[in-house]
Amino acid sequence: LKIFETINDRGVGLDSMDLLKNLLFMKSDEDEFDALKKIWKQLQDTIFAAGEKPLRFLRYFIFSRYSVEALREDEIYGWFAKNHKLCGYAEDSLKFARELLDAAKACAQFLNGCDPSGKQRPELQSLQFLGGSAARQHLILLLAGRHLPDALFSALVREVENLFFIYVASRENTRDFERNFAKWAPELRGVKKEAELQQFFKKRIEPSKAALSGRFDDAFKRMTSDELQVYRLRYILAKLNQHVEICAYGATEGTRWLKNYVANEFQIEHIHPITPCQEATKEFGQLTDPAVINRLGNMVLVEKPINASLGNKPYSKKRVVYPQSKLLLVHAISERPKIGVDTKVDRAVRDLIPFDEWNEASIVSRQDKLASIARVIWNVPSGEQKP
Repeated sequence: LKIFETINDRGVGLDSMDLLKNLLFMKSDEDEFDALKKIWKQLQDTIFAAGEKPLRFLRYFIFSRYSVEALREDEIYGWFAKNHKLCGYAEDSLKFARELLDAAKACAQFLNGCDPSGKQRPELQSLQFLGGSAARQHLILLLAGRHLPDALFSALVREVENLFFIYVASRENTRDFERNFAKWAPELRGVKKEAELQQFFKKRIEPSKAALSGRFDDAFKRMTSDELQVYRLRYILAKLNQHVEICAYGATEGTRWLKNYVANEFQIEHIHPITPCQEATKEFGQLTDPAVINRLGNMVLVEKPINASLGNKPYSKKRVVYPQSKLLLVHAISERPKIGVDTKVDRAVRDLIPFDEWNEASIVSRQDKLASIARVIWNVPSGEQKP
């Protein structure tokens, strides 16, 4: 084991995961080797099955567990070696290895839309769709707050998702995102009650959202599919539809799960086609900015059969088809749904203005309205504040 550590100092390429394993064995009694080997294999298998990078996991574990705001991957082993008293692995390496394994299992569950116990949660599923297969910074705060009771943990996940999306939409540097989460994690670890969590939101998350409020508005109103990954575009459109449905029908099993709107049942439809027929081009009128075709205001999620029937037709023919959709946001493009008098559905679609014709001004107008809805969905505060 000493040789194993020494050869790394002489240029052999061993990463921090290998060295940490070696360090734990060095601090263990021989009769603990079998148990430690078993735990370490479970740890590696869990990280691999989750599609996670081992060194990134170790960094996020450190950020979530200890008061460390910045650490490069090549500094991980040195940090562990210098902080044996803080980590406690010198006194009980098995206990420390189990801590790593528990954190890895929690990460795997989070990335699968579940809480540490394996229970699926709508909030985690929504965050899963936002993060996709690459973004992981949110794991820092989820790991730091996983001790919270169910209701408080759900509230934390919702606020993390809101801030995460505001960062993404505003094109904020993800390194700042990660640094902030690492900085806030020690405070979150000490939160136990609802009042303490609300104070954490007020002190950390709310100012960060408010500081990006103006940029968020501007960015969302001009957002196009060209600047988004397909999975994130579907996430945004799904969230817009889900919000209107919840306002109309309440939080039911059908409305509170974002997967019901991201499902393959729905496809992305361009109201004015990317390759319009001659009639559609003539009807749309002059196009001063070609990029407007890929703006969010010109897009909608529709059921596959409806999308297939729309094709590259002009809006005058599409507008009679949109009301056939079961999604209120689609229905309302050309006709405001009417169900009773002053019902929840009526109130949910009251501000959705149908369009008699579709042109460049219509796209801009609809996107402005979607931006207003987005502020409600992602709880974007008004006013600029310094975080």
